[in-house]
Amino acid sequence: MNVLITNRCNATCQYCFLRGELVDKNGKGKEITLEDFKHILKYADHLISIGVTDSLNLMGGEPTLHPQFHEILKMVLTYRTEKLDFIPITIFSNGLFPHETGELFKREACPIMINVNHPDNYSDSQWDLLETNLSILADSNYADPLLTLSLNIDRPRQDFEYMLELAKRINLKKIRVDISRPGPNRSNTFVGIEQIPEVIPILLDFTKECKNMGITVNTDCCLPICGISNKQLQEFAENEVELSFKCSGGIDVAPDLELWHCAPLRSIRLGKITDYSNGYEIVAEIEKKTHHLRWNVESKKECKNCKWLTVRICQGGCLSFKNIN
Repeated sequence: MNVLITNRCNATCQYCFLRGELVDKNGKGKEITLEDFKHILKYADHLISIGVTDSLNLMGGEPTLHPQFHEILKMVLTYRTEKLDFIPITIFSNGLFPHETGELFKREACPIMINVNHPDNYSDSQWDLLETNLSILADSNYADPLLTLSLNIDRPRQDFEYMLELAKRINLKKIRVDISRPGPNRSNTFVGIEQIPEVIPILLDFTKECKNMGITVNTDCCLPICGISNKQLQEFAENEVELSFKCSGGIDVAPDLELWHCAPLRSIRLGKITDYSNGYEIVAEIEKKTHHLRWNVESKKECKNCKWLTVRICQGGCLSFKNIN
């Protein structure tokens, strides 16, 4: 379950799903209130207890820019119910926060995923800040490392050597890598569905390098089976990377409590999360609103008679590629 606690951000990632809808760190942002966040915790509790999601993810924008971020974090860390001793939490960040915040995450053992772009996208001071924070978070004695780096591939030819060099310097153990998908207004950069076969070799080379370095690689969103050859599928398996061909479904909540299936599909109206009594109702409504799009709308003409769609193994890639209207 992803909760976007603010729409303020101190980065300008060109592939961002929310590109054009965020404000800078000094702008007038939309922030979730502490009272509303209390309601979110109850829904997260139920969704985790019934196995729909495995953690509460604090996102943005840049979540640490929320003026009451520390209070929100404390609310999660101290939350207890009869069903859950604690709520698993992950912070999704760009890493451009004060060093004291990094020390807080380390002290509280908060898992954090930090999105890292090519160094050319940062000023010298920003890169120095990012590297210092990564070093703080990578230097922990926990059995399960707190830090995961995130790499987004948003074009067919992309340099990822910087990520491997950075991972080597800080002795990183986990990387999330995925192909960027279109937002609703398509103002972000993304890999089109017809370009996916061009990107797969890049993704495959990256996973090979990571395996050789002892780094675990995870992917996010689903891919179309037709974009990957049998040989490539076998090589991904050898690199211990699992790919998915239909999305397991997301639950995103905006600062105003608007409910989305996921950020790229926010044009599918689901109302506010408080319109629902529990997690079962949320899951049922998302399934109702996305079922036709998932299985009856083709991403491209070849999908129409595809056996993998017929047997519902492949949905034709991310739903954001389809005509949602």
